[in-house]
Amino acid sequence: MGALGVVAVIIVLAVVGFTGWFVYKSQNETNSTIDKTTDSGSAPQTVKTKGVTTTVYSKVPVDLQKAIVAAISVDQASCVKDGKPVDADGKALDPAVTYDASGFAEAGIGCDGPHATMFAKADGKWETVGSTQFAYKCADLEKYKVPLSFMKELPVNKASVSQDIECVTDTGSEVYKG
Repeated sequence: MGALGVVAVIIVLAVVGFTGWFVYKSQNETNSTIDKTTDSGSAPQTVKTKGVTTTVYSKVPVDLQKAIVAAISVDQASCVKDGKPVDADGKALDPAVTYDASGFAEAGIGCDGPHATMFAKADGKWETVGSTQFAYKCADLEKYKVPLSFMKELPVNKASVSQDIECVTDTGSEVYKG
């Protein structure tokens, strides 16, 4: 291998090293935002990302819990027992909730088929923005001024290969601009 080959190897190693350092640094910053909580011996995690928290129903404010139960009651009344979410067998559930204290939340809704319902706090009260299995209506997102930063933290969007957040219109779909 000549001098040019040695230089090329050194450059490649430097790029790989820098990339590894950057990924390590980013991962450490992300991990520093994770708040592990315990609940009577179990250990559900509450993960915070820039003001948005991924948590569970039992850990969100009571007024949001009531809005979630009300939404479940409308969609699937059999999925509520004694004012709490239950599964198809009537066993207590603690569904995942993506929550932003600025007034937005999304909860997994349904005991016999998964879908999500989004909530926005308007005039001090939680209101239903919409429910979906795939994408929310653009008009609903715009009405409640749902931030794009919140939309990007929803599980369905974090799992997407695309960086674009799609919403549904009367004629199809479009990229949500927030």
